[in-house]
Amino acid sequence: MTRQATKAAATAVLLLGACASISRAEKPYAPPICPHILGWPDDVKKWAEGAPWIKALDITSCGIAKERGARVFYRVWDHASGPDGDTKIGGEKFGREILDRLKHLPKEKWPDAISFQNEFNDVSPQTARCFIDMYDTLRKGGYEGLIVFGSYGPGGPTDSKEWERPHVKEACLKADAIETHEYWDLTVKHYDTWLAHRHVRAMKDYPWLRAKPWFIGEFGSDGVNKGEDPQKRSGWRDRDKLTSDEYIKQIEIYRYGDPKNEVVAAAENVMAVFLFQQGAPPHMWQGWETRGTKVMDYMKSTWKPTHACITGKVADSGGEPIAGLQISISPSDKKATTDAKGIYWLFALRPGDYALKATKTGFKPGSVKLSLKPGDLCKADLALRSSQP
Repeated sequence: MTRQATKAAATAVLLLGACASISRAEKPYAPPICPHILGWPDDVKKWAEGAPWIKALDITSCGIAKERGARVFYRVWDHASGPDGDTKIGGEKFGREILDRLKHLPKEKWPDAISFQNEFNDVSPQTARCFIDMYDTLRKGGYEGLIVFGSYGPGGPTDSKEWERPHVKEACLKADAIETHEYWDLTVKHYDTWLAHRHVRAMKDYPWLRAKPWFIGEFGSDGVNKGEDPQKRSGWRDRDKLTSDEYIKQIEIYRYGDPKNEVVAAAENVMAVFLFQQGAPPHMWQGWETRGTKVMDYMKSTWKPTHACITGKVADSGGEPIAGLQISISPSDKKATTDAKGIYWLFALRPGDYALKATKTGFKPGSVKLSLKPGDLCKADLALRSSQP
């Protein structure tokens, strides 16, 4: 749709598709617990239908996930140039490899988000540069979806200050979204936030992380003690650590919080939480971690959309992005500020009719009216004219 307001042009369109309408949610927003697919046996294909997001690890899997009706988060594990996180290949070459893979799919099956390859916490200046070059290469090659920085690190239990390093901040500001991995300690049968909810802590400490969408790229149980290597996980079912009901309760606490025990809820700008991992061969622990348990039914129950998001770009009459512009929306007290690229996000909006307004000194205000349904990710771009004669 298009609206004109005070000589400011504004355009609103649905981005990444829309979901079916449902009644207003009574509960606050909580992120969906989505598939993290390692393989596609028939039962997993059927189960994954209706997921709002699916994490795919190769380009063929992206196409299968799209056929399930999902938005797709592509974690590029099928690249050819060296091990995961190898900065020697350079971001430009890595970006070209991704573009070559995208050619195997029709554009309507391209993933909605592409994540950087870095897996561990060693975010060196070279790694950050690799991401920035990859980002620019994908944009030049015509990719229009979200380009995501992060993965397991930074922000682990031993490097909580990682986000403030200048090259990490530069990569985060460049990125369209942020990814991290979160697990919890299951050596005891209670919720332990050792490694979970670190996205909340990061956003509290670093404002440049608050305005972007987040993805929890891996999520679930961890069979180690606090302070040990979090990669030595063995799962919630191993040695009967938890029952299915206990595990589901842990996930509910993660999503909604537990004020009695001072556990916060997941942040409202988490778009999806990818529970590790479905479709693996039977001999791998990932294969039996959730498959055939009530956890898969619970995951599916979180896929029904309840809220919507708005994003967009604000530019001047010459097409240049306007940074630091204030975005307000009514009826709501939510606000946003455009970044250096003129991009803003408004998260966790209940379905309904809204009026969005953009203001900044030196420009005439711009506005647009929007009608949101559950699951919408709506794009509303605005072009503002100078208030100077």
